[in-house]
Amino acid sequence: MAKSIEMEDLFIQNTLSTPEIQFSTSGTLIIKGTSRPEDSRYFYRHALNWLNEYGQQSCKVTTLSLNFSYIDTSSVRSMVDFIKAMTKLEKRGFEAIVTWYYEEGDDDLFDVGDALRSNTKLRVNLVELD
Repeated sequence: MAKSIEMEDLFIQNTLSTPEIQFSTSGTLIIKGTSRPEDSRYFYRHALNWLNEYGQQSCKVTTLSLNFSYIDTSSVRSMVDFIKAMTKLEKRGFEAIVTWYYEEGDDDLFDVGDALRSNTKLRVNLVELD
């Protein structure tokens, strides 16, 4: 019988061009800050792999909070990958919730979150911050 491997939380410190990532095995996943890495697929690969592995033994409820002060186009494509991974969780019978935060009056970030919400059946909440 195969022994399941105990997952560990994931923390990636932010830089001037990359966001902070806090993924907890308790089901709370947070990406926040500026996202304009030179290669977004490369930057986000470790976190996406973590989420896919977590999906094999996830909690009943998983929340992904996306709170960007700035996000470039290639990073938006990476967020689509995260939403797809969250959708897989939901298809397996778990509750998966995405919350997209944007600053009051930031129409660009609102539009990105709204576009992500429009292109998935997953529950995506748009939350305006004061």
